[in-house]
Amino acid sequence: MTEHGLEVKARLVSELGEKVFTTVIGGVENESQVTTLMDPWLRLLSFDMMEVGGDWEVRGTVSRSCLRNMERFNDYWHSIDSTCAIVHLHAENVFDDSAEATDNGALLPFSGGLDASYTAYRHTHHLADHKNLDIKAALMVHGADIPLDKQEQFDAALHHNQEMLADLGVHKVHVIRTDYRTFGTQKFDWGYHTHMAVLIGLASFLSPMYKNVVTGSSSPFPVVPKKWGDNPISDYMLGSRIFEVHTDDFSKSRTEKAELVCNWKVGMEKLRVCWESSFDGTGTHNCGHCEKCIRTNLNFLACGVQLPCMPVLSLKEIAANHGEIHLMRVYTSLLDYAHAHNCTDPWVPIMDRKIKKYQARLAWPRLLKRVWNKAVFITSRWKFRHVSTQKELWARYNYWHNRTIPL
Repeated sequence: MTEHGLEVKARLVSELGEKVFTTVIGGVENESQVTTLMDPWLRLLSFDMMEVGGDWEVRGTVSRSCLRNMERFNDYWHSIDSTCAIVHLHAENVFDDSAEATDNGALLPFSGGLDASYTAYRHTHHLADHKNLDIKAALMVHGADIPLDKQEQFDAALHHNQEMLADLGVHKVHVIRTDYRTFGTQKFDWGYHTHMAVLIGLASFLSPMYKNVVTGSSSPFPVVPKKWGDNPISDYMLGSRIFEVHTDDFSKSRTEKAELVCNWKVGMEKLRVCWESSFDGTGTHNCGHCEKCIRTNLNFLACGVQLPCMPVLSLKEIAANHGEIHLMRVYTSLLDYAHAHNCTDPWVPIMDRKIKKYQARLAWPRLLKRVWNKAVFITSRWKFRHVSTQKELWARYNYWHNRTIPL
């Protein structure tokens, strides 16, 4: 035990060299409250192993259900991204967890952002129907969005989040310190790939105390990319029988989540969504002017509410905001919500014009794609005009399908 908690280490040896990862788990009273299984490390280091691929020997005990799910996780990522190599795991010992008891108690990773706040409010107010979990404690990770060398900034964010959670009746907050972002894979990006696997891996160190982890989803079903680290297909594969993973409500957009959070006064006052302020050393408050701050402000404005933790946006600032092209569908869903709820604020036509501008940039590529696909379809109809068997029908379908330009 250290002054910050129980320290655990793992050594990863491959052809790329040797890495030693250190994790310090806070909020525990003794070693029995932290799992001795290797399950957390398999999750945490999954992308590091996929960077190399091949056979991996795990020196320790792994639960059978975790091994099975990690194989599924690897199969999924390899199938959608060929840079993720196939991994074969060979555990020194396998623990049969098929008869282990489960319960409804859950650990909530909490950053203070909109997704986490929505999940915290939803489950503590029993609004998730049969999916509702009993949130026993929260988790904050030092070394994720706030670097390890910014202790004062993290402490301020911790105090900030504790006030939010206490208002919901969640009084226990575990702090886990990790150096993963210092020594972890550089091939796969934290924001796009590894964040969910690392977060679930860290949370699962506490599996003797909590049998479930519930995290806020980042995007709704129609928007979330398949290659995003947090997605509705692979998230559950990071779990096991003794530590189930629940990603909360992929059916809701950020604006729909904001609509629920509008009922939580403390949540709106203390919402922390800004990444810019996490790295520039200005503290735990939102800068109010980066793309994500402006977008979150608009989420609440679409609900008819001005966020008290954000500055009032000028129309000029809204017009000058440049979201990345991949966020167009996110902004489109925001505007769809505003139009459906008869929001006529002056910022709405400004955003409408910006969306039309983005769509115009994609118009020519989409037109060329439609022309090409139509030409291929007509060619396939002519090439296989004498189709008479099922085999020939499939040949025609494959000819057309394999030559079209995908989205």
